[in-house]
Amino acid sequence: MIAATNAAMSREARAQPDAGVTRRHAPFRRDRPGARRAPGHLKRTAMVVTIAASWSVATKGTTDRYTGGAYLADNPDWHVADSPWKAAKVFEAIGATTPRSVCDIGCGAGEMLRQIHDRLLTTRFVGYEIAPAAFEMAKARSAERLEFRLGDAADDPETFDLMLVFDVLEHVADPIAFLANLRFKAPRCLLFIPLDLSAQSVLRPKKLPDLRRRLGHLHYFTPETALCTVEDAGYRVEHVTYVPAALELPPESKKAAAARLARRLLPPEITVRLLGGYKLLVTATSH
Repeated sequence: MIAATNAAMSREARAQPDAGVTRRHAPFRRDRPGARRAPGHLKRTAMVVTIAASWSVATKGTTDRYTGGAYLADNPDWHVADSPWKAAKVFEAIGATTPRSVCDIGCGAGEMLRQIHDRLLTTRFVGYEIAPAAFEMAKARSAERLEFRLGDAADDPETFDLMLVFDVLEHVADPIAFLANLRFKAPRCLLFIPLDLSAQSVLRPKKLPDLRRRLGHLHYFTPETALCTVEDAGYRVEHVTYVPAALELPPESKKAAAARLARRLLPPEITVRLLGGYKLLVTATSH
């Protein structure tokens, strides 16, 4: 689900500056001839301190939206209605394979994971959520093989066969660092990323601000920037599918309903850039 895990950088990500953390933020630079270089260990130490401090400041405001009551006020059901549709996309992606264990990052109310649990009868499931309100909803869906945990998934050392990151990256302060921190959780990852950035969303001045206010979207992806984000976090993209959310889910307005005709007539590669309304389903490996 969409309430994303935003917390301090994990020890593993701090030890790997190339795993989603750009080196250009290092405080020591050789900008002029003859400038003295700082010792290597001081460079690394200063970079870790700088990254940790900036991460803490950047994430506080974004996590408050979910740990407080702001998101719940705008989305009281935490998008439970979309859960069967999302669960179906998971089954399309995994095909005939049956992972022994699955974790869901930012599981929200837990309904998507519950639906997957009910069809995979030998798999163990854990959902992570930082929002207390959503966690309380999820706990009601717990079962013998289905557990929900309140807190940051990156702080939990348990690992799984498959990690789900559905409608999460657009909500976190630093998507690259967020994903890099989670690389240890599973060798295989499924990501669902909304493609909010299109010609229509740019030409309509209120469109993107509305997504930010109502849904908490901080980042607006194209197919290319979404895949670059996943790869820059240290993952290898194995498969990509365009998912026409605006065609498969009930329209949110009369304008959205009217735009369906155009979306049906145009190829997905064109519709994504002109009208939007798509999500990207990404299969990636982390090792």
